[in-house]
Amino acid sequence: MRSVFINGRFLTQVLTGVQRYSRELVTALDLLVEEQPDPDTEWVLLCPPKAELPPLRAVRSVTVGGATGHLWEQTRLAVAARGSVVVSLGNSGPLWHRRQLVVIHDASVFRTPENYGRPYRIAHRTLTRLLSRTAQLATVSRFSQQELADILRLPPEVISVVPDGVACSDERGAYSSVQTPLGLNGNRYLLYVGSLAPNKNLARAVEAFELVRQPDEKLVIVGSVATNVFKQSIPVAGEHIVLAGRVSDDELKTLYRHAVALIFPSIYEGFGLPPLEAMAHGCVVLASNIEPVREVCAEAAVYFDPFAPEQIASVFRQALSGTFDRARLVRAGRQRASLYTWQASAEALRRTVYKILDKGTGR
Repeated sequence: MRSVFINGRFLTQVLTGVQRYSRELVTALDLLVEEQPDPDTEWVLLCPPKAELPPLRAVRSVTVGGATGHLWEQTRLAVAARGSVVVSLGNSGPLWHRRQLVVIHDASVFRTPENYGRPYRIAHRTLTRLLSRTAQLATVSRFSQQELADILRLPPEVISVVPDGVACSDERGAYSSVQTPLGLNGNRYLLYVGSLAPNKNLARAVEAFELVRQPDEKLVIVGSVATNVFKQSIPVAGEHIVLAGRVSDDELKTLYRHAVALIFPSIYEGFGLPPLEAMAHGCVVLASNIEPVREVCAEAAVYFDPFAPEQIASVFRQALSGTFDRARLVRAGRQRASLYTWQASAEALRRTVYKILDKGTGR
């Protein structure tokens, strides 16, 4: 019996894009393993103490105690998975474990170092370089594949691509619980979803919104900043700026369905999951004209220069005034989102892991 151990450290971390990717991918993998069982291979989610275990059926969950954080990953996880393949989905893994797959989501610690605190930046640059010598790497987009290949001096083809996914929805109804508490009843609003990290460029987006907003229009900001990772970058809230913080999945669906548009003003990304989620729920996307976002959204979004507040403002105003062909953008968005499913990502992950397993057995 071959064993594959999934690094469950993400279950103890604050939920951002990386942790959402990990949770969704493990859930999809569990379904894949259940529907297409392999009697020669077992999948085990190894979890740190106090991790909230997900409801899995085909992937076995095991808690391994004794430490937390990086120390747990480098010691307890490495020992428990000794001799087997480890899958780490969140930018780090046990350094000296030779048979492992590590997903590095982007090259931001190299390309936008000013966004990070010095200890985090140094640690993750070093960790990524060391893992590139001992582990099989994967990432979430062709853009990030090329970025990491350039920085780590690797052929792009040795870095696998296991993209983000999204669950498409054809529902036309919507939940309403989130609108009253946020004071949105009767208001038109633009929606921002993501962390408040500096590379998200939220300050320019807020500036652009203030240039063109009408009295009954709001900008809703969903997300929080991990101050232990990023330099703090929280916009000042005003009468027309709603800081919603973290919301439930159902509340987020409601916000997507009722928004005039999602705004995605980032200056650097590895993938860009919120635009994909927005399109899956019939929400128009206004996004930065940067390569990874164009890779994901193609012609299903309206683009702007993320460094030009007046251009951003013009796009915002056109969306709020109904200038764009909303029906066309919604159709194109749903079609684009349908190309990215968690099932397909789980299949890509399993194919990559099997290559590592087969190499270890000499197949």
